[in-house]
Amino acid sequence: MNQPTRRTFISVAAITIALAGCATTGNDTWSAALPRLQPGQSTAAEVASMLGGPPRNIMTTAKGNQLHQWLDAGRSLSMVFDKQGRLLSVVQTLNVPISEADRKRLFLPPA
Repeated sequence: MNQPTRRTFISVAAITIALAGCATTGNDTWSAALPRLQPGQSTAAEVASMLGGPPRNIMTTAKGNQLHQWLDAGRSLSMVFDKQGRLLSVVQTLNVPISEADRKRLFLPPA
């Protein structure tokens, strides 16, 4: 390998490793936050802080509750908050590891 090609290869490898680390960190942050969530107690601001930032989308329901959705690199996490901004439940996790105990605690049973 000539010198410019080798430098390019090393640069691309370093960037790839750094980006992979970011994706893993985001996933770990979300998974680590789930056991700390307390339905009826955790506020939207507290949850956003635990997850590393504000939700990407916020939708208000007809009853005034809010659905907050976090999206990142093929993962998503959705939660419902009441009118006072307290967590009601997690409603969806996609590619975010969650223990069975946390799933039972955080998800409402189907209506």
